[in-house]
Amino acid sequence: MYVRREKSWLKHLDFCILDIISIIVAFYIGYVCRHGADSGMANYYVRLLCILVVLDICVSLIRSSHTAIVRRSYLREMLESVTHCVSIDGMALFLLFLMQETGIYSRESLLIYFVLHVIFTYILRCVRKHMLRKKMTCNPNVEQMLIFTNRDGAEQCVRELSQDEYRNYQVIGVVLMDDIYESADQTAAVSGADQDALKVMQEAAATEEIEGVPVVSDYHGVRDYLMEHVVDSVFLNVWLDSRKSRRLNHELIRAGVTVHINLVRVPDDIPNRTVERLGNYTVLTTGLHLASARQVMMKRLLDIAGGLVGSFLTVLISIFIGPVIYLQSPGPIFFKQTRVGKNGRTFEIYKFRSMYMDAEERKKELMKENEMDGLMFKMKDDPRIIPIGKFIRKYSIDELPQFFNVLKGDMSIVGTRPPTVDEYEQYHVHHKGRLASKPGITGLWQVSGRNQITDFEEIVELDTDYIMKWSVSEDIRIILKTVRLVVAGDGE
Repeated sequence: MYVRREKSWLKHLDFCILDIISIIVAFYIGYVCRHGADSGMANYYVRLLCILVVLDICVSLIRSSHTAIVRRSYLREMLESVTHCVSIDGMALFLLFLMQETGIYSRESLLIYFVLHVIFTYILRCVRKHMLRKKMTCNPNVEQMLIFTNRDGAEQCVRELSQDEYRNYQVIGVVLMDDIYESADQTAAVSGADQDALKVMQEAAATEEIEGVPVVSDYHGVRDYLMEHVVDSVFLNVWLDSRKSRRLNHELIRAGVTVHINLVRVPDDIPNRTVERLGNYTVLTTGLHLASARQVMMKRLLDIAGGLVGSFLTVLISIFIGPVIYLQSPGPIFFKQTRVGKNGRTFEIYKFRSMYMDAEERKKELMKENEMDGLMFKMKDDPRIIPIGKFIRKYSIDELPQFFNVLKGDMSIVGTRPPTVDEYEQYHVHHKGRLASKPGITGLWQVSGRNQITDFEEIVELDTDYIMKWSVSEDIRIILKTVRLVVAGDGE
């Protein structure tokens, strides 16, 4: 799932709040220095403070004071901070003059405020900018991007997309679309000696770099690359005929990859489109679902609130069922397993252990009893389950420790179930689309009668449909329905 880059004033809401904090703190210090901390602030001072806050909001909106603030140098920020503060304080003085109230305020108090206002505004802006820059340059989960381009324009394209120090993406490779042989048919037609030459040239291409970025594939090998590496998005900088363009876009979108298209020629049937700036390019961005920053923030707040409640319940319940698990099968009460999350990232998932310690080793001999048609394993009356395991599975108690994963940010409360590594290794490209968002404890499949659904392709369809139609209200609906099913004992 791709998060649209916010274009409204909300994009810089953090800096707006910091500017208001600067006004309040500077104004209070100026007042205390003149009148003392023990005396309550007079009503006319409170009124002036409110006027200053309103003027700050107005000046920020009118001047667009925070445009490109992260990219501005610290010297430029000093000039911008002074200009911003002088504009606000100058307008405030003008209003006091018109209302003939300049004489009721302490000049010492206002002078201290004016000086501190500039200093605090500059310092808080610089601290916040430093934090954001560090987050951009050190974020391990930054958007991983492939560039699809022709060889002629590859060097300029890679250079322009990679030169931005504070970009929120990382260029991990280049896919050359005009490789030596355009189609698999041409490759198959090459005879003996030419085949050897082709292999040598392909091996050489595998070590090729453009502006320090490796050439990772051609058009025909990109499917394998997508399955073996974490790829969040691609940038298409190629001129393709409509048929080939549609096929390429559909395959990438079905794989859960966000597509940024350099606006040259755009097919009419590309879904979920939004125009953005990417480096020096204007691109058309598309994907399974484009979420706003506000929607993502609301989903994360929902996850944190639910994660705190769920984690408390996990600790409480473990006091009672932990000893029972240990007595029935000595060993750890929590089960940890590597799962595959968003776009192929791996993480450790937690559960209450409901099986004997040798469950993973015995799974191979039970594969013939698998009730699922496809790349998942499910078996009724699984002999690997310990006695209490049947109870905690029936009421989904074994899933409770996953609320720790939710708080860590590996999972969401609502999403798609994360596959095991061996299941993921058998995926086809279109299966990867179900991993386009964070995995969840519950989801559309779980509340759609998962006991009756045995076809993996149907599960993929449900998960993909959830991602395409996602909304916070849909998450709340799924959570409420999950609670009802769990209470009824349909959790397994």
